[in-house]
Amino acid sequence: NAKYGCDVFVHFFDQTTEAAGRYNDGGKIDPTHIYYLDKSVRKAYNEYNQGKTNQSSPVIQFVNDTDDTFYKQRKHQLDKYHNSRNDEGNQIYFP
Repeated sequence: NAKYGCDVFVHFFDQTTEAAGRYNDGGKIDPTHIYYLDKSVRKAYNEYNQGKTNQSSPVIQFVNDTDDTFYKQRKHQLDKYHNSRNDEGNQIYFP
């Protein structure tokens, strides 16, 4: 991800519970489990590059938000996508 100067960029919500939804029953979440991805990426990278020389390690960046920080930092973008209409009054962006 060139914007963040890394090979893998992971943005996740730092939450310990989730309400039930269309595709799951909700319940407890351990947000630290996302860090298992680091080990998996490095393992896949090493297997792919086995025997190759001068290979640097992948740069993996994790960034987390709470609901509050997400909405505070992105309110302008969210409002734009939610409220933008074309000349006929129809939404431009769809969820």
